[in-house]
Amino acid sequence: MLRQVLMSATLALVLTAGAFSAPPEVVPVPQPDPVKWQELKVAANAIVVLSAQPASEWDVATGPQPYTFESGRYAAFLLPEGGTLRVTITGPDKTKTRLLLTAGASPPPDPVNDPLAEKIKAELELDKTPAARKAKQVLDLAAVYKQIAKTCQDPTITTANQLMATARQSAAEMVDNDPALPKGTRVLAGVRDNVVSKEVALIFPKNDVLTQQQRDAATALFTRLALILEAH
Repeated sequence: MLRQVLMSATLALVLTAGAFSAPPEVVPVPQPDPVKWQELKVAANAIVVLSAQPASEWDVATGPQPYTFESGRYAAFLLPEGGTLRVTITGPDKTKTRLLLTAGASPPPDPVNDPLAEKIKAELELDKTPAARKAKQVLDLAAVYKQIAKTCQDPTITTANQLMATARQSAAEMVDNDPALPKGTRVLAGVRDNVVSKEVALIFPKNDVLTQQQRDAATALFTRLALILEAH
């Protein structure tokens, strides 16, 4: 089941590090309505920033509170595709705006402005694997990352090390297990070691019990990686 997710300080760190493609979209909060829940469609797996002028209080009925800044003038959210979230924004005059956020389709990767895509492209260009074989490896790795994005929300996996061990095993079985390659070959090692591992380390700096914010950040990252690879 899709989970409701919010941006936390961890996701702020990921954003600063360039794991997401473009500056977050800033969406003004609609005019207050004391009764009606107003639906607001946002992009899935992308940071969306809502702006309320003047500074306001932000309240979510269930789940952690949003990441707010500039004394409540802005709040940042991140939802998976199909996810929904109800948030109430209360202005200094106590007027309320009730929003139902609904996440639509994930935005496609932007090969021009996406710094993460540029890093992956550079590593793929350095990889000397024949073009036809490399194209298949890229799609296989994208499939692995789609699977890992779902695994990030698996409640039976409780620590960062467990999650990464599962990810490595999936890659070994689905990408590296090619009888045409020498035993022990790590396919697309440049992408995995020089790009992906560094992005993951920002989310999991040490082996702690996974927080929901870390799970959500990892889900968004691996979804993004899969989309970038599929678009290559």
